[in-house]
Amino acid sequence: MILKQDFIIEGKHQKPILIDATHLQNKINLPIIIFCHGYKGFKDWGAWNLMANAFAKAGFCFIKFNFSHNGGTMEQPIDFPDLEAFGNNNYTKELDDLESVINWVSKNDTLKNISNFTNINLIVLQ
Repeated sequence: MILKQDFIIEGKHQKPILIDATHLQNKINLPIIIFCHGYKGFKDWGAWNLMANAFAKAGFCFIKFNFSHNGGTMEQPIDFPDLEAFGNNNYTKELDDLESVINWVSKNDTLKNISNFTNINLIVLQ
């Protein structure tokens, strides 16, 4: 059975980062994939949930997240209500968000029990 867990972490730029982890239940030592959506993207847009499920079935812990300044909010993560945040977005903020996510992944107790932290992979869209 595939399990999807949602998390919210604080970003470095006063905006939260919405994360989800998709993996097979009752499995351990799963390699990790961190997925970074592209510009004007959202972690739940299009086929990204199908992709998360496919990677989970293949034996990965698939982690996707919304960049803090992508224009979405916690209440509306796949809409575009925060135009000010989007207008202030830049490459440095996205790199800082990715660093926050990687640091969170390596310290998260839930993931610690199922994942292999020596095998972290990135998929980055631009």
